[in-house]
Amino acid sequence: MTHHTSLSRLNLCLYLAIVALVVVYGQELLWAIVELPNYTRHKIRSPRETKMLEQAKAEMGGGGDPQRALVLLEASIEIDPNSEAVFWLGEYYYRSRQFEEAMPQFLRYLAIDPSDLNTYLRLAAIHRRRRELDGAREVLREGIAYFSRFSEQYKPAADDTVNAFFRLKAARVYSRLRWSLRTLEAELQRLEGLEE
Repeated sequence: MTHHTSLSRLNLCLYLAIVALVVVYGQELLWAIVELPNYTRHKIRSPRETKMLEQAKAEMGGGGDPQRALVLLEASIEIDPNSEAVFWLGEYYYRSRQFEEAMPQFLRYLAIDPSDLNTYLRLAAIHRRRRELDGAREVLREGIAYFSRFSEQYKPAADDTVNAFFRLKAARVYSRLRWSLRTLEAELQRLEGLEE
């Protein structure tokens, strides 16, 4: 009888835990359940925060409502604080010429994704606008160091034992890293030319 009672209590605890998970994560669980068949076919729909980001980017385009873009970006970041929406919130402020608000967003996004070329360029541009050329150079040099390190690390090797698909993918990553490196080096040279 004791064994039966403890099993009943265990079932009750398990049931309550499941109910609590459904209450707290109901929308996310529903999305996961609905999208599971699509996931197995590699056709998964974007989560809610990604849709908000896409709507915000559209609003920031020509003829959109910038205030609506701001609301959508903030809502997207509230759901996923480590998403691309952080960059776009910085971009919103940058385009609105609110550089003091843009700077921390770009710095935050750089910590999330240090491989984003545009973040380095925006940070350098803000420093230039503030006439902080040393700050602009420092940001560009950080980016150059990052892309130099990883372009050497991901340099594809002519290894026939590696599948051709993966060699091609490595070559694309390497090409993107090298292009980013050259872009930052050119920007640094341009900045150095402004001082002369």
